[in-house]
Amino acid sequence: MGFFTEDELASLAIVKMNFQVVGDEDFTSRDRMPEVEHAEFFLARILAVDIAPVFTFEDESTTKATLEEMASRSKQFATGATALAKDFHRLHRGGQTGKGAFFCFELASGRASTKLYAMLKYDYSEVLAPSVRRAGSQDTRQLRRIVEAFVKDKRALQKSAIFRVVNDQAEVLVAAKDRAARSPNITGFYSNFLGVKRERDDVELNKAVSDAVLDLLKAAPDNTWPEGRAVARSTVVEILRRSVEINDDTIINAVFVAAGRPDDEEIAEDLKNLTMGVLRKKKIAGLEFPPNLEVLKAAAKRKIRTKEKISIEYPESLQDVRVTTVRRSDGSATITIITDKIESEEVVPETISALRRSTDG
Repeated sequence: MGFFTEDELASLAIVKMNFQVVGDEDFTSRDRMPEVEHAEFFLARILAVDIAPVFTFEDESTTKATLEEMASRSKQFATGATALAKDFHRLHRGGQTGKGAFFCFELASGRASTKLYAMLKYDYSEVLAPSVRRAGSQDTRQLRRIVEAFVKDKRALQKSAIFRVVNDQAEVLVAAKDRAARSPNITGFYSNFLGVKRERDDVELNKAVSDAVLDLLKAAPDNTWPEGRAVARSTVVEILRRSVEINDDTIINAVFVAAGRPDDEEIAEDLKNLTMGVLRKKKIAGLEFPPNLEVLKAAAKRKIRTKEKISIEYPESLQDVRVTTVRRSDGSATITIITDKIESEEVVPETISALRRSTDG
């Protein structure tokens, strides 16, 4: 959705996996998993956290170094994955995150030179039971219980990260999520473990949204927007300004409102796919962040006041679309407003101050 390329998505598969317990007790490593289990389930979870990256590796990141060792095979996958889990466990022991299971995956990318890695941290206290420390069939049963627990509670998945290593060198961009922090931020503990810093702030993300809206308006066919592109942009921006968080769903909803909520399923699906394509191109797909009203500015408004003291105020984008003005040589004019509905109408008594202003005028 945001980190993986289209080619990678086409060939994405779990090649290796490792599962370790993290909690308040001393770390005890599990044996290497001989094969991938519940592949379909875990691949779906990885795809669910496939978001655009807003973090970059620090030069001294131990996680980055370990991933490069795993990719170059100078360190076996199981050894490296266990080392990552142990480091997570060590930093975790301050109680900043719940007890649970730490998963590491190596994924097929479709390219021999590129290796993809993913980490998932589940909060699930039952994994700390002494009986599950043994490898073998007990691990298999425990994995099944984790899968079942997640189906019941989607919030059990607390932390995630996706990485790309090309020619044994880790790319700096990291896609990370952390339910313990307000998206798209992650907690200091998790940031320290990954060895990353945030690269794009909320202002930059809002600018990317603004640019994405313009690109989408241009890319979609002319007949997509019943009121024209200017009105469509104002509509989308106004909806996003009022949103608690901006994410894929709020953007798609705003676009559909501006497009008059197309009934044709094929047209609607094409518009959704076009929108997601633009969001991926702008590297904001899958992200969630608050709107910035300074970046997403409200549409300019036009104000008209007539000699008869009639006042009209409306978005500039509606001029010559819903509001037309025909001016005559003698200074008179006809103003026509076309509306879908008059939402309020009332008679307001004139105040003393208004009467004085009228008299003074």
